[in-house]
Amino acid sequence: MQQGNTVVKVFVIIVECDGILMLPDLPGGMICHLDSTCTSVTCCTPVGLINRNINFYLTIDPCNSVFKLGIEKYQFEFSLYETDFNVQKQFNVERIININYKITDIPGEDVYYLDLGIKVCFNDRGPCIVEATIFSNTKLPKLQCSWQKGFSKSDWSLSDWFSLKNFSPNLTLSDEGILQLMKDLGLTTYLLDKPCDPSDPDSVFATSYQGWSLGCQDSVVRLPPLMEDMNCYLDESCTGIQCCVNVDFIKRSFHSFFTVDTCNYVISFGVEKLKFDVTLGDVTYGEWNQFDLFGVVTVRYMIDNLQEDGLYLVSMTLGVCWESDGSNCQQHVIFNNALLPKPLCNWNKPYKLPGCKSVMPADIVFVVDESGSVGQKHFDDTVEAIIDTVNSLVIRDDLINVGMTLFEGHGTSRTILNIKDGYDKTRVKETLSKAVYKNGMYTDIADAFSYTCNQMFVTSQGDRSEAVNYLVLLTDGKSDSTKAVQQSELCSSKGVRIITVGIGSGIDVDLLKKVAYKPEYFINTAYSELNTTLPTLVSHSVDCSADFSLDKFLADSGLLSLTEFSISQLLEYLGVSEYLQGCDRTQTPYVPAINGWNNACPSMPTFNDISSHASCYIPDTCTALDCCIEVDRIKRQLRTYIDIDTCNYKLTVVIEKLYLEYSLVDYQWGKKEKYSLFGLLNLQFTIENLADDGVLLVNMDVSVCMERSGPCEVLVHLLQNATLPKPFCNWTSDFIIKGFSLENFLVNSGLSTSASSLSSEITKKLLETLGLSPFLLESQCDQQDSPFLPNTNGWNNDCPHEIVLPSLPASTRCHVGDYCTGITCCTEVDLISRSITTSVRIDPCQYTLEVQIEKLTVNISLVDYQFGKKDHIYLFGVIRLDYDIEDLKYKRQFLVNLELRICLESSGPCMITVPVLENAILPKSVCEWENNFIDQEFSFDKYIKDSFGLSHGAVLSDYQRKKLGDVLGITEFLMDKKCSMSDLPYTGTGWNNELPVGDTSRDVAVWISQSQVRLYQVRYYNYSLYPNFQWGTPVEMWLFGLVRVRLTLYDLETEGNIMIDMTMHVCLDADVSVPCYHTVHIFKDHKLPKSACEWKSDFPVPGN
Repeated sequence: MQQGNTVVKVFVIIVECDGILMLPDLPGGMICHLDSTCTSVTCCTPVGLINRNINFYLTIDPCNSVFKLGIEKYQFEFSLYETDFNVQKQFNVERIININYKITDIPGEDVYYLDLGIKVCFNDRGPCIVEATIFSNTKLPKLQCSWQKGFSKSDWSLSDWFSLKNFSPNLTLSDEGILQLMKDLGLTTYLLDKPCDPSDPDSVFATSYQGWSLGCQDSVVRLPPLMEDMNCYLDESCTGIQCCVNVDFIKRSFHSFFTVDTCNYVISFGVEKLKFDVTLGDVTYGEWNQFDLFGVVTVRYMIDNLQEDGLYLVSMTLGVCWESDGSNCQQHVIFNNALLPKPLCNWNKPYKLPGCKSVMPADIVFVVDESGSVGQKHFDDTVEAIIDTVNSLVIRDDLINVGMTLFEGHGTSRTILNIKDGYDKTRVKETLSKAVYKNGMYTDIADAFSYTCNQMFVTSQGDRSEAVNYLVLLTDGKSDSTKAVQQSELCSSKGVRIITVGIGSGIDVDLLKKVAYKPEYFINTAYSELNTTLPTLVSHSVDCSADFSLDKFLADSGLLSLTEFSISQLLEYLGVSEYLQGCDRTQTPYVPAINGWNNACPSMPTFNDISSHASCYIPDTCTALDCCIEVDRIKRQLRTYIDIDTCNYKLTVVIEKLYLEYSLVDYQWGKKEKYSLFGLLNLQFTIENLADDGVLLVNMDVSVCMERSGPCEVLVHLLQNATLPKPFCNWTSDFIIKGFSLENFLVNSGLSTSASSLSSEITKKLLETLGLSPFLLESQCDQQDSPFLPNTNGWNNDCPHEIVLPSLPASTRCHVGDYCTGITCCTEVDLISRSITTSVRIDPCQYTLEVQIEKLTVNISLVDYQFGKKDHIYLFGVIRLDYDIEDLKYKRQFLVNLELRICLESSGPCMITVPVLENAILPKSVCEWENNFIDQEFSFDKYIKDSFGLSHGAVLSDYQRKKLGDVLGITEFLMDKKCSMSDLPYTGTGWNNELPVGDTSRDVAVWISQSQVRLYQVRYYNYSLYPNFQWGTPVEMWLFGLVRVRLTLYDLETEGNIMIDMTMHVCLDADVSVPCYHTVHIFKDHKLPKSACEWKSDFPVPGN
């Protein structure tokens, strides 16, 4: 279009695809259309010289696995399985119309990057008439494909097809007929070039029994016999299966596979070439799923994750169907509630580099010849080459550790670096560089082998049982081959793999080849080449040992900086793309924020400023942390999340799509935990449970690293000795599945609702569904064993006092301990073929109430307990204990009611109801008040040194004092509000004589001069004077050995006074021979007037 002297160029690109942000300008007159699939573009461009428009298109169809390309009528279609990705290609018509394109597949992100351009050139020497770039590394999202394709024709019928093609349905098809059938069904693109063949002796399906060949050797796996036309292979992992089903009339078989790769957090499945990958976080457990190859081969499966048992419960069927209405199907049962063991996974993983099937830790010792033939220069060359090798390895405490020895003649081997010191790359290189050459007499390889295998690869020098041992021999000389071979065999018997490096022409090639673990573990090189050949040999010999460097990756890729395209390539190369989900620091829940924190916890202290790299949210439960980490260099925001659910006893760790859940029932508090998303995003934390304080003590760091063993790109100290208040738990919680019904569960499991007992597999599934599995004791209680035998009316009563106990039903047997206030019951539940342990223990001496259901233990302090109220402890609504306790303090008795129920319907009657105690009178035991330290070897100085690295006289921080109180067991006995010498009623020097007598006999304030323990007010509860009290006899009362009071009372009856001697000790060692830290003589022969007594007082319990 021309207006005056101005030429206006018109370009149009029509975009129906969501998510495409930037597209290049097109030349005048060209129009392109990117359709709603996002991977199909059609363009029309005018060519003025010939006065017509040219149409061209490019389509990538990931769901049908085809790639189409065309210029006008010149059109082609290719299978994506045969397409070369990330390669520049050209498509032309007579070299006049040229389409240039490159497709890069990033499966982890589910995107393609596309380069697309057109040239129209009529003269090779002149400029092109049309030259345009349509896409330049343009990111195109893939269409999400359904796993269920179904028949290509919804009314497909094989019998109709036979009639249409004039084939007999009872005959085997000819090769031509088979090809036509596969084409008409749409299967041709997806069929393997070589069908699976169970008769092939090299096939995994060979040597089968009842259709099964096994790599899995776990005895827990029980497999059903297969039909004659089906063979399956269960691999070494026990969670990967391949099946081959034969179809006679088409003279071929179909291959299907299904793998649960727990440690890489992905499920892979497919038929023939059709393959799907799904992260485990996207799997819905306990529901049927299916995938198919155009309706012909259909696989249905259901997985239950039995977390506590370390098992998967799997059901799977495979069907081959030839009619869309399902009338001609052959169904095969592969798994029917089969238990498959899960592997133990290391979630602190390094980068998942290409070619690395597994990452195993390795201990590598370099054994270097320092005989006279080497010389100083070549010795230096060798050390430099080893340092270059160390630079190339992923040196880390949990991955590769290295050591180094030198040798020459017999008995001369010596250590330069032990394995236990070889985990820090910088220190390793410093140590190696200081190695001194001794210019020895001759070469004794046998001595070098013996020394290294017997004195280096041992636990005391840092050898790790889980690591593979490698000995790397570097020599330029010859040695006694017989002795060397004998020693190498001894090394091999200990699991040491020998790598041999012969340098120069004076070596014994045959010997070095013979002692090498594999032929490829030997090289003959020169000193001048050693700095390149040695790193290559070691990295190739030691699986997944190569280090990763972002700068090196950029250089090797020819990239100057990280573009969006190169970032995608990088993340795909590192194997993390498919696990990334992302977060947004500017969105909920990370805003509003102060110093990077959005803190909804009402009683949380302030934290350090993290806003430069992170934003975190703490919900009102106070024990969860949701963080979004900014990584500028790769233009990503990455999410980490941790939830310490102390009420449901669950620890949840989330790193992007990686979702891990653990039970806190047997959790090792204080253990340093490390989780890593293949080296990129790393979470490290420790959690300590200060139970008596009601808080968790948490330290937590997050890092983003672009080097396998170097410094990290981002390091944020999120929590440092942070005390997170634990929420109040509702122990009457209902079923974790709202509205749970056993009847519905049985129906969904294909069982009768009248079933009286369940199989072990279904029982495991039920217990996992109910959330009970982590809480169940490994050893069930046994009613036919101690302490439930002998019994009368269901009771074994060891209390020496008379107790009235009700008769128990046949399902339950109970035991009363000899201290009379502890009840333990064993209840048999026939449906699940196991027994359940419950107990209630009241300790009047330690002021505690302990309620236990299997492993669930709830400790309740009786210091401020409200006696007489009805209380309940439920294990997820299934196992229920209802009780009430009256404290008859003047009778030294408890009045107790206790009922046990086991319920498997959220609404409706319980399966088992047992009234265990009905107004039972339980006598209190006599208390021993001289309780020493819980740790019988406790020493304060040793404790603060071992726990905090502090010396005698150091001042403890608040969190250290809290931890100390928890260790000593005194926290729950301390007053909520500490006493102060500057506050009433303790103001003044020494004594405040205005205190009422009643108070002086009850409360004592103690100031310990140094601030290790600070000021405590110790309250002695209910120490009463009974008629048989022995006047003049010393009485001692200890608070777990820390605070010790010695009291002697004399009754001066004629004077109307009581004379008192009272001494208080504060002791910091359990050893009673060690003098106490502080001693206060409070009273010595001091007379206190007796209170006037009212002898007409009412009953101590009102209303009696």
